Amino acid sequence: MRLRDFNKFLGLIQGDTVAEVEKYIGLPDMVYDNPDNHFFVYYYQYYNIDILSISFDRETEKVETIFLGNDKRVRYTFEWLDKYEIDDPKADLIDKHIDEIIDIFGSPDEEEEDDFIYITPDFKVVFRCPEHNDFYCQKILLYWE
Repeated sequence: MRLRDFNKFLGLIQGDTVAEVEKYIGLPDMVYDNPDNHFFVYYYQYYNIDILSISFDRETEKVETIFLGNDKRVRYTFEWLDKYEIDDPKADLIDKHIDEIIDIFGSPDEEEEDDFIYITPDFKVVFRCPEHNDFYCQKILLYWE
C-alpha cells in the first residue's frame, strides 16, 4: 500500500461526483445543505452514529472530503463497511496503531493534536489516532483537492 493509493477510497475515485457516490454507496441517511456554504455533506450512519461523511463542492458536485470512522465504536465502522459490501484495504488502517501506519507510509508531513497528516500534491490524508485511545486510529480523513 502506498500513500498515492488514496486517490481511490471506498470504491470512489478522485474526481467522482454525487452521482457516482449514490450509485456505489447509495443515498445518505442525512444531508447537510446550507445554501450559504460552498459545499454540502452526505452522512451515512450505523445505529445513529455517523460512520462516513462525504462533502461535495456545490458547483461541480465533486467529492471534496471523505471522513471514515467514529469516536465511539470502531467495530461499527467495520460492520457498516460489511453491510455495504465495501472492501478497501486502506479502510483497515482504522484501529491500527500510529506506529503501524508510520511503518507503511513513513513519518507524517505534519502532526497536530491526535492527527497525523500526510500531504501529496493532489490530496491530504489525516489519520486521527488520539492519545486517549492509546494512539490507535479512529478515523481517516481524506481531502481531495
